[in-house]
Amino acid sequence: MLCPNRAVTIEENMAPNIQPGVEALLENPDERAGVSLILGVEDAESEELIAQIESTGAEVDESLFYDNLAVSISDETDLATLCSIEGVDSVEIEGVWEPLEDGDQENFRTPSSAHPKNSVKR
Repeated sequence: MLCPNRAVTIEENMAPNIQPGVEALLENPDERAGVSLILGVEDAESEELIAQIESTGAEVDESLFYDNLAVSISDETDLATLCSIEGVDSVEIEGVWEPLEDGDQENFRTPSSAHPKNSVKR
């Protein structure tokens, strides 16, 4: 069971691709802090999926290309529920990008592990 104001571990039922920065927020959520996210979803046009996302307290700000949604939450403790919705494939912090190392290769298309406080706003 997920409890507000408690550290959450990444579970099997969560989105398969969770950005390391999001993992850090899951481990130490702040009910007074919000965050803007990009969700990779199975179908960005699905009204049912959007309703599920909004039922967590999130606001869907915009539908983006390639089945991505710009979403904002005002309470980081809602993040665990958001990451557990069936149909959400990836969760990343909006505007936070840096190369990640994959062995000796850098992948410039993969979201960073940067902390949201260090992110640069567009």
